[in-house]
Amino acid sequence: HDLRNPISGSLQLLNLTLMDFESSSADEVHSYLSMMKSELSNANDLLEDLLTWAKSQFNALSFNPVEVRDLSALMHKCVQTILPMAVKKEIEIVQSVKGDFILYVDRGMLETIIRNLLSNAVKFTHRGGTIILKASADHKVVKFSVKDNGAGIPADRLKELFNKNSNYTSYGTPGEKSTRLGLRLWKDFVLKHEGELWVESEEGLGSTFYFTIPESVKV
Repeated sequence: HDLRNPISGSLQLLNLTLMDFESSSADEVHSYLSMMKSELSNANDLLEDLLTWAKSQFNALSFNPVEVRDLSALMHKCVQTILPMAVKKEIEIVQSVKGDFILYVDRGMLETIIRNLLSNAVKFTHRGGTIILKASADHKVVKFSVKDNGAGIPADRLKELFNKNSNYTSYGTPGEKSTRLGLRLWKDFVLKHEGELWVESEEGLGSTFYFTIPESVKV
């Protein structure tokens, strides 16, 4: 479903562009192409996540921690990737980094974690809502959080989020079906860094997903 939407959307835009090409201005064609690029970029990111997840299931995924000093820039990059989804629903994404710290992480994994949590938050946040991405120093770890004021999760369903044997399926605010692939990647990658993860949520009021990354990890 998540792949079908951006691909079908791009095909519709392409068809519209071809049908109206002769009567469209250069600005209109540029607008169509820009939207197509955004949709296909989202599809490409999901394909990358699928490949990453598949590798992790077969223990074929390498773990390459590097020093990260530009955490704010890394988070901004993740926000920009998700921004087209947020703009469609008029959702504001606020970013905050508190404290000076250096992380030693697998950069690709950390980006995947943040990107997927943001994507999940956009999916379950109502039009006009707000999402807050935050990182702060907390003793010997850096604590990350992605908070939304969306649909929230029923208390009896929280424990099923990471249960591989659960058939629980959740739906976003316009009815998008969730694959939970992003949450599985989040869990696997946080544990790979010897971090911790947890969720706080109240139905109808929103959710906050937390995870920690130690300032140093074993290689």
